[in-house]
Amino acid sequence: MKSVILNTFLGNSPGEDELDNLEETRAVEETLKMLNFDVKIIPFSSNLKEMVQTLKKIKPDFVFNLVESIEGDGSLIYFAPAILDSLRIPYTGNHTDAMYITSNKIVTKNILKSHGIKTPKWTRLNEITKNDSLNKKKVIIKHVWEHASKNIDDDSIFFLKNKSKLENALKKRENSENYFAEEFIEGREFNLSIIEDSKGVHVLSPAEMHFTNYPKGKDKVVNYKAKWNKESFEYKNTMRSFEFNTKDKKILALLKKISRKVWDIFNLNGFARVDFRVDKKGNPYVLEINANPCISPDGGFIAACEREGMNYKQVISKLITEVCKK
Repeated sequence: MKSVILNTFLGNSPGEDELDNLEETRAVEETLKMLNFDVKIIPFSSNLKEMVQTLKKIKPDFVFNLVESIEGDGSLIYFAPAILDSLRIPYTGNHTDAMYITSNKIVTKNILKSHGIKTPKWTRLNEITKNDSLNKKKVIIKHVWEHASKNIDDDSIFFLKNKSKLENALKKRENSENYFAEEFIEGREFNLSIIEDSKGVHVLSPAEMHFTNYPKGKDKVVNYKAKWNKESFEYKNTMRSFEFNTKDKKILALLKKISRKVWDIFNLNGFARVDFRVDKKGNPYVLEINANPCISPDGGFIAACEREGMNYKQVISKLITEVCKK
């Protein structure tokens, strides 16, 4: 069978998260070849006409979709599945509607709220004057569209004394309309990975992020450095753990229940990850839904799969088995 890997087109100055997409691509390519597939890699660019012509020429039996942004723009991530849907080419992962909706954090939060699922309070620049929900609280500034903790650093988190401080913080960012402020939930951080196969949908073992040796006053959050800069303090002192005490049984069961509910609400498909913060009273808040999580061999999704006894080859096989049947 002929397969194509669509991955992220790298510009002249790719970030660490984009470079990781190359490692992810190499690992998937090697595994597909081990499974006796012919493989061609195509970086997905904004030249959609060229993309369509290339795919029509190759006529792949399926596509492994690893596109995380289009030339640095995360808001366009849904272009890849949209093109594949229009060409009726089977592909791995989530479909166009789920990819678009979950890539917009504000849309996601509104849907979560409408279903009674807690998500941190938030506001945007054009809503500050009529929204007092974040006043006198610690907030974190995030990009509406970008994932991978892009643009999140120590300066992104601060205590909100007044509206003008928040307004200034948002206006400082380029294209400030694409940013929002969210209440920073003091507490614990969890990631729950989900995978689908012929036997159904499986919420995998919860992972908690541990922040070790963090000095007093340094916020415990998985920022960009913690995810991608291997030489940074944050990366070296932010650890993933699957080990829990018996007292955590209740909260872990609740996180798995919410994750499964999220899967159904957003009509997810193939695989996904749900990120949580749990406050000091034990209340869970959904931060984000990643409908196209990284599947690099050293990434969190694969770590959760390995925790369940699956090796990398088995994971890739699961992700393509149902696609190849279509």
